[in-house]
Amino acid sequence: MENMVISKRELKPSAKKNNASGIRVSKATKKLASQIKDKANEKQFGKKVQIDKIVAKALTKLTQDDIKDLQDNSLTNGDRFDRDYVAYCAKHGKVSEDEYLGLVMSGQNAGADEIKKMP
Repeated sequence: MENMVISKRELKPSAKKNNASGIRVSKATKKLASQIKDKANEKQFGKKVQIDKIVAKALTKLTQDDIKDLQDNSLTNGDRFDRDYVAYCAKHGKVSEDEYLGLVMSGQNAGADEIKKMP
């Protein structure tokens, strides 16, 4: 028994790897997911359906149009203004933001065809 040093790491049994991760969702989203899970688990046989499987299935159903819609809905009015200002300058040449704001407010923005309507 001379100089037997055993590290704590050697004594611990190997831990299971956890593949789960927490995400923040609204209470309404959590409630909806729980309701769908409860409905999916109304069966006599088989394992329980996990929310993870429901979310994974739903995420595969997202289309590019859905993603574009989510991106557009995340824009503030300032973001929309900046986007439209850049598009106007690309089509009509460089103007100051102040000049562009004046055009928008007076209704004389000749680039209205590329300026997207507010949702």
